[in-house]
Amino acid sequence: MKYRLGLLLTVLGIALLVTSSVGVSTVALERSVTIEVTDSAPVEFDELDPSVTDENGSAVGLINVTNGADTSLTVTAAKGDGNPSAIENIAANEEIDAGETATVTAVASCGDGVEETDVPIDVTVSGDGITIERTIETTPCPD
Repeated sequence: MKYRLGLLLTVLGIALLVTSSVGVSTVALERSVTIEVTDSAPVEFDELDPSVTDENGSAVGLINVTNGADTSLTVTAAKGDGNPSAIENIAANEEIDAGETATVTAVASCGDGVEETDVPIDVTVSGDGITIERTIETTPCPD
């Protein structure tokens, strides 16, 4: 009987050594995620008529930019690279407070020899931790 008890304890000890040396193969972790849902975007764009003419020499509104952020934002705009056109003046260097709207405008100089090609206008809105770029296509001097 002592022999059987000794053998049983030896086998049990070996079994404990083998199972305790086996590493963990799976780990389960839980992480919480918080997502904030808001009613409005930090910046809203409302594109207007993309046609820019030189009637009366006045500026034509291209896009309205509304500030939905909690901080003031600066709106800038410029013609896209490598595209000469009849558009001479783009106005957008404006700072807008929360809830305000700025309109990006352009003035065209139409006449003989002016190409009617689409002109990209790069609009940038920037502020504290926010930078949004958007390109709009305009058509200067349509028939």
